[in-house]
Amino acid sequence: MIKYGIPMPPKPPEASASTVKLEVLSDKHIFTQVLMGIQSFLPVHTRAFIQSTNPTIREQFKNFLIQELDMYDKLFEYGKMKSWINPTPKYKTS
Repeated sequence: MIKYGIPMPPKPPEASASTVKLEVLSDKHIFTQVLMGIQSFLPVHTRAFIQSTNPTIREQFKNFLIQELDMYDKLFEYGKMKSWINPTPKYKTS
């Protein structure tokens, strides 16, 4: 895996001696749920824009789509900064 540069997910800790009950909702979990929600809703905005015949409504759906794409872009960059997004494999040419 190291030779070909394939990223691995973070390893779990070897042992945990904590008796404190950890919270179920972590920042990473919330981030993942919001990102997946945006990813699954982008096609809805696109279909609504394509299928609308009224120019006023089409403009509104276009604004929704652009705002959603901007939110997705910012959230994705935030996830990369926090290392919450698994890196894609780098394809080596030589």
